[in-house]
Amino acid sequence: MEDAVNASCFPCEYSAGGWGLTKIESLFSDTKEKVLLLDSDTVLLGPVLERLEQYDEDFIVTGLQEENAQNSYVIRDYINTESIQENFDPNYRYPGFAFNTGQIVITRGIFTRDDFSDLIDFSDTGAHTKISDSMMRHADQGILNYAISKKSAAGKTSVRYDDFWLWSGRPEVKNDLSVKAIASGRGYPKILHWAGTKKHLLKNMDRFDILDFFENFYYGRLSSGLCKKHLHHALRLYFIAAHSFRRRFNEFTRKAA
Repeated sequence: MEDAVNASCFPCEYSAGGWGLTKIESLFSDTKEKVLLLDSDTVLLGPVLERLEQYDEDFIVTGLQEENAQNSYVIRDYINTESIQENFDPNYRYPGFAFNTGQIVITRGIFTRDDFSDLIDFSDTGAHTKISDSMMRHADQGILNYAISKKSAAGKTSVRYDDFWLWSGRPEVKNDLSVKAIASGRGYPKILHWAGTKKHLLKNMDRFDILDFFENFYYGRLSSGLCKKHLHHALRLYFIAAHSFRRRFNEFTRKAA
């Protein structure tokens, strides 16, 4: 993969972050550098970088532009302002939007590990949140919503909200996106994210045709790519079947006991 797509591993000083919290590590640096962070269940549908490069802010975020901090989606998926003010930080002010960290432009070198000392325990056995998930949702997502808005409110960084993502469950994703347009390279200047909608089999995913296009594009860059694609599919089916068998076997033995 490294040779085929010019990729390399990020040099991470602390590698025990686990789900979500390892992403926090990318913020720390001795020098400032602007970076687009992406989850592995995202694809770029067009000239997203051109869209984002027009902005000068340190952080460019996307998710839900909603003035009401008590909106049910804000509380469910991002941050609970009322709970934070009552139990953790009475001075916190909701900024009028919440963002999904599956696609976010950050500037490294603005935050230090000490900025998260009240939020995360970076222990030798793994990072753990110190804050209830009911206040700051989904590990890094809620924590970054809080930390970035606090530093911005203090005038120590700048943030711009831009609606540059699409959630896979939106009606326009199901009806309006053209694979032909995406294949042209111009497509749509947005990032498509399958957040919370993944299935065991890719063919059962929303807009499988888009996934299939990118999967074929990736394997087309690899030596013996078609063989590797079929092998990976076979291995995935094996692991799905093994997991299903193990679950059913455990249920059977519990009932028998």
